[in-house]
Amino acid sequence: TLPNNRNFSRDAVSELDFAGEFSDRPAKRALNNSENHRPMSLLVQQENYSWSFSDYQHLVIFHFTIKNLGPPLANAWVGFYSEFASGPKNAYSNWPPSSSGSNLGSWYNKKWLQYDDSLRLIREHYCNGLPVPGGCNLGLVPYWVGIKLLGTGPEPLSGRLVTLSAWDWAPPGDDRFLMRDEDTERHAIMSAGTIQDLSAADLQPQSGDPVVLISAGPFAQIDPGDSISVDFALVGGAEIEDIQEHSRFAQRAFDRGYVVPVPPPSPRLKVVARDGGLDLYWDDSPEAFADSTGAYPLDFEGYRIYLSEQRLVPPHAIRAQFDQAGAGLPNDTTGFNTGFAAVRQDTLIDGVQYRYRYRFPSLKNGFKYFCAITAYDLGNSEIESLESGPSQNEVLAIPGPAPGERAERKVYVYPNPYRVEATWDRGRQVRDHYLWFTNLPERCTVRIYTLSGDLVLERVFDG
Repeated sequence: TLPNNRNFSRDAVSELDFAGEFSDRPAKRALNNSENHRPMSLLVQQENYSWSFSDYQHLVIFHFTIKNLGPPLANAWVGFYSEFASGPKNAYSNWPPSSSGSNLGSWYNKKWLQYDDSLRLIREHYCNGLPVPGGCNLGLVPYWVGIKLLGTGPEPLSGRLVTLSAWDWAPPGDDRFLMRDEDTERHAIMSAGTIQDLSAADLQPQSGDPVVLISAGPFAQIDPGDSISVDFALVGGAEIEDIQEHSRFAQRAFDRGYVVPVPPPSPRLKVVARDGGLDLYWDDSPEAFADSTGAYPLDFEGYRIYLSEQRLVPPHAIRAQFDQAGAGLPNDTTGFNTGFAAVRQDTLIDGVQYRYRYRFPSLKNGFKYFCAITAYDLGNSEIESLESGPSQNEVLAIPGPAPGERAERKVYVYPNPYRVEATWDRGRQVRDHYLWFTNLPERCTVRIYTLSGDLVLERVFDG
């Protein structure tokens, strides 16, 4: 839905849609399944919706449309099966995580499950040990994750039953696995219409390793050619209150057919590196964006400028803010009515016209900076001022002399000397460890030595 994105489509539902289709035809026996598959002749269309702003950034929608291509189906149920397993990934030296390389033990058997019946939300949190929650050491993985059942169609969920099932995971061949390895057994579990008691011993951290299944039904009959829909949301939150509130946002989005209030899109952004600084250029496209869900569609208010040596996390990375002076609309309480004169500079770069420029001075050459510019609106009586997500135009930039800024024939290397595991060198990925060369001649030989004079690398450079 973002008009500044090259994948913009008027058919899109969210800022990032995924769509796919799958079917249970032809018949194929699943791995570790004792039964031959009997196709129900279903065609499933799965669509996922996600947004990058406000509380909507903490959820992903699963919209399933299930079409019957075969004979009539009776007493149908639809469920979402999942095995949540949160853990401190950086504490383990291998993947998938095991007890080796960590004093925390295995990744699994550490699931604290809770169910919020009024929200139809099953949620999980990492829990390192008993008792719950005192022994969990919740700070190791400070977030909840959950699945929320949103609704059904064409008849609403209010006329159906909800089943929550949970059991201790068991491998094929285990007696517990054999209780669920046939279709009739699975259907009985899904169609029970009851909520599992999560206090059982085999569902607790340390003693159990539970999986969960939340189901809705029955759909009394699905005739040939007819379709039903079922919607779920994958939701996250730092605290119980957060994930519950994000679940309500997901429900509100479903109830409105996923037509949600949206902020103006982030502007088109161009970042130009220079000696000891960065110049950010952006256009004024957000100012003409209309949000049809509000009383004042043209409710653009201002821009926020972000800069950080780490991934951008609002609001901590905000470095400047500019908003309209005297907007004259209700709820004009966001910002300081600064106007845009301080950043107004029309510039043509690579054939693209930019309206504004902001300069970051006194940055460190050769060091990585993440930067972005967002747009925000006025907000209204129903929802706070909404700001576009920094991820829409987030750029990784590295200051360094541009051509002509430094004397010719003088090469600069950052950082030099290079100290492994210095404060600025603690990234975990290979791409986080690097040397930056600037002002190189078009052809030269680069050599890197240890401080004791041993040659580490020699490479011919051809610009």
